[in-house]
Amino acid sequence: MFGYATVGARRLIAQESRGDHGARAELHRDGSAAIVLPLYTHQSKIRGDDVDLQFVELGEVVYQLLCALPFLAGHARDRAAASGTAMVRAVLVNDIGSHPDVSMHTAAEYRDPLPMTVDRLHSGVGRRLETSTQPCEYAYSEATVLLDDVADHDSGLLQATAVLADELLHAYGIPETGLITTDGQLRTAGFTERNRGALTAWAREHNLIDGAA
Repeated sequence: MFGYATVGARRLIAQESRGDHGARAELHRDGSAAIVLPLYTHQSKIRGDDVDLQFVELGEVVYQLLCALPFLAGHARDRAAASGTAMVRAVLVNDIGSHPDVSMHTAAEYRDPLPMTVDRLHSGVGRRLETSTQPCEYAYSEATVLLDDVADHDSGLLQATAVLADELLHAYGIPETGLITTDGQLRTAGFTERNRGALTAWAREHNLIDGAA
């Protein structure tokens, strides 16, 4: 994933590519860490012929959380020897420049991003199926996790992801993703065509779904 690496004060900084459009992680010596993952978005025309909305599918949001959480937990446990519980915070923004912690170093140019919603995509016609009740520029959620469960890809990872994703979607007027239940049941059929195959293979490898599913 990462092609460039450098160091800062007591931390390793890894980037997928130059600029602010790729994945970026900061791994601190005390076990704390942060990762930024770009989302695959679609564009939609609400009025007239001009694109005036971007939307991301529910499965894309959940998939990226499932990728990020074990990476962060693995750093805390395996590199920094942390154990027990940890607080995880997730943020969903319409553009990296909308994050309050972004500096001019990571987003140098001024941007005026499109409003963003979380919606489904009709795979047959490629049309947006409205799910959100309103767009949101900045959504936030948090959860307490057990590092071992998340780092080892256990059912605790699914439960933590469900809590974080559902809270993020509340900002868009959506009660839950419907892709993971709060007790850790994974529903692979509801994920996007882009990531459903990889997700299903990963879930079978870690015994999170029946091998015949």
